[in-house]
Amino acid sequence: MEGSFPVTPVTGMPAAVRGKTLYIADLHIGIEREYWRAGVRVSGLSTKVREQVEQVLDVTRPKHIIVAGDLKHNIPDFTQREAEEVRNVAELLQSQGELIIVKGNHDGDLEKILPEVTIYPGSGLEEKGVYVLHGHARPSEDAERAKMIMMGHVHPAIAFKHRFGVQMEKVFLFAEWRGVPVLVLPAFSPVITGMDITKKDNLIGPVAKEFSQAEAFLLDGTYVGRVL
Repeated sequence: MEGSFPVTPVTGMPAAVRGKTLYIADLHIGIEREYWRAGVRVSGLSTKVREQVEQVLDVTRPKHIIVAGDLKHNIPDFTQREAEEVRNVAELLQSQGELIIVKGNHDGDLEKILPEVTIYPGSGLEEKGVYVLHGHARPSEDAERAKMIMMGHVHPAIAFKHRFGVQMEKVFLFAEWRGVPVLVLPAFSPVITGMDITKKDNLIGPVAKEFSQAEAFLLDGTYVGRVL
């Protein structure tokens, strides 16, 4: 299935490229506030996101960057600090090339934070045959005519069981939806491992729920196998 995709995962990173276009999803900037509310004290997560962004930009050197949803995390509100962190990452991405964002379910009021950035609704956009959406909303009819679909939202991962317990690993999920190839990106956030996609209930969103088949690869390219 992988050979039919015009987009290539970036080995070792939760990102993909096509020519000079870089695709990432689910940065969830500001997620530490949710951890704090749950009594888990964490810090420096936004710094880690920026460092990871710098790494992927250095490796891929894109001219265009498309974020497939959930650049930010907290809804319905956000603090000024979170807004500044979102702006800092957006400016870092724009320093490399054109930035386009498709809104995810956590991107409410993103236009207020980034008024100068091109932002598309959650239903997605078609870009040179690749239909990009987040995955929480149903796409337009154009998605069914695309060469492939690129999306996030699912946070795909696999749970590997061993005698010491269970280890979750992020994966790229190659799937099919209504005859169209789909690549589901792992969460770019360094603190979100993801959901075990061997359990069908974890395939969330209107597109993922209709996957007819799917197979997974670890970030280093190791083939995990069919999961649907």
